[in-house]
Amino acid sequence: MSLLASMRKLTAYEEEQAVSEKCADDFEAEIADLIAIGADSRATALKWHMQANDADWDMEHYVWNQGFLFTDRGRALVKELWALQKEAA
Repeated sequence: MSLLASMRKLTAYEEEQAVSEKCADDFEAEIADLIAIGADSRATALKWHMQANDADWDMEHYVWNQGFLFTDRGRALVKELWALQKEAA
């Protein structure tokens, strides 16, 4: 692989990461909005958001649909959602 091809690949990766971070920021803003309009906690806001998106506790697919599953923030959210599911059970 040439240096130019490597640089293009890195640039594409960096662009993908930037898009994923924007998706994570947008998601967090939506959760903050739900809290502002009446969710009594982040957990409640997440439950409401998942219900509105017909997630049915399929955490990985839900986070993938939000656009940032394959990031540190996405993996942390999946872990948080699994913990909420265990509490609900």
